[in-house]
Amino acid sequence: MVTKEDHHFYIDNASLREVATALRVLSVDRPLRPAAIREIAKRDFNYTIQKDATYAPRRLRDLGLALPDNTGGGGCVLTAVGLRLQSILQYDQDLAYELFHYLHYTGFAGHPDARKLLWSYRRCCQLLWDAGHVISTRMVASTILSEAADQFADCLVGVGSQGGFKASAVGSVYSWLKQLKPSPLPASDQPDAPIARRPLMTPALAGLALDDLYRDRDIQYGDQVILDDQIVDALAQVFFATPESVYAGLTETAKRSKNLRLVETLSGVAVELRQPFGLSDV
Repeated sequence: MVTKEDHHFYIDNASLREVATALRVLSVDRPLRPAAIREIAKRDFNYTIQKDATYAPRRLRDLGLALPDNTGGGGCVLTAVGLRLQSILQYDQDLAYELFHYLHYTGFAGHPDARKLLWSYRRCCQLLWDAGHVISTRMVASTILSEAADQFADCLVGVGSQGGFKASAVGSVYSWLKQLKPSPLPASDQPDAPIARRPLMTPALAGLALDDLYRDRDIQYGDQVILDDQIVDALAQVFFATPESVYAGLTETAKRSKNLRLVETLSGVAVELRQPFGLSDV
C-alpha cells in the first residue's frame, strides 16, 4: 500500500509537558484512547490535557514513541524507544526533555516518510542557531514557507492547517525550547536577544548528535569524520551546545562505548561511529 505523502508543516500546540504526561500514562501492552489518556493524566499526575486530547498521542506517534494498537480500537501503546524514554522521564526529567527535543530535531533526517512538521522544527532550530539570536516568529515562518515551497514543490504549502506554517507554529517551537534547562532561548522573545550555547547535560548526547550527522549526511557507519570546526559546530547545533562540551562528550562517550572512538590522523582528530547510536545508548 502506498502511503499518502504528508503535507502537514504546521506544529500544533501540544506542549512538552502535555506530551511528556501522555508518555507517562502509556504502556506497551494496554492500548489507551485519547480520552482515557486524559482521564489518567488528571487522576494520576494532576495534569489537565487540552480539550482536543488527540494532539499529545499523535505527537508521540510522530516521534516514534507510540504506535496504534493492532486491534483497530483507536488506542495506542508504547514502542521500545517510548518505553526507554518513559524510564528516563521517571528519574531525570531534564534529560528526558532534551531527548524529546532531539527526537523532534532528528525525526525527519533520513526518514523520507516522516511528517513534515519534524522538518519544520529542525529548520526553526537551525535558523536560530545560524542567527545566534532570537528571530521574530513571523520572519521565521516566512522563511520556512519559502524553503518548503522550494524543497517540497508538490506539497500543499500555505493551504490552511494541512500545509500552512505561521507564526504560532514557530511559537510552539520556542515554547518547547524554553522548557529545556538551561534554555537556549532568553526569557524574553524580543528579536535580537542572544541565543545561549549550553554545556551538554550528559556526555552521551554528543553521541546522539554524531549519529544525526552520519544519517543526515549519508556517512557510512564505520567511516571516520575529521573533527574540524565546521563538523563540531554541526554537532553543537543539535543541542545548542558549546563546542567544548561536544568534544568533551565525544571523548567521554568513546571511553564508555566500543562503537565510538576518537582517532589521531594526519589531518587532525577524527571520530568514528561504528553503528547507530540511539536512546538505548544514553
